[in-house]
Amino acid sequence: MITLLTLVPIIGGLAVLALRRTGDMARLMAMVFAAASFVFALLFWAGLDPRNPGMQFEERHAWAPSLGISYHVGMDGLGVLLVVLSALGRSIAGLCCCWKRACLGHSRRSTSFTGLFFGS
Repeated sequence: MITLLTLVPIIGGLAVLALRRTGDMARLMAMVFAAASFVFALLFWAGLDPRNPGMQFEERHAWAPSLGISYHVGMDGLGVLLVVLSALGRSIAGLCCCWKRACLGHSRRSTSFTGLFFGS
């Protein structure tokens, strides 16, 4: 599930960049993906076990077992808090910047800015 939380903003950024010609639809798409990212972060917060001080929500996948390469991610309590704050801050800051730039007449570039902001 951590992988999904990581991929949602990237997929959202690519979707917004694909909709570059339609500014209103791109901004709506950015809002949807920002909200989805924040909801996923809140799900981690709700599923956190405060009595367990170790890693939680761990994912392990072997990529190249013969070389000893694997994909391993997890979060502890502080990590979950930082993910929630990051998702909230990115959503608020990104959407405020995008709407302000669009209102100032930079609508042609605001879609690119939105896509790059959420895809990074």
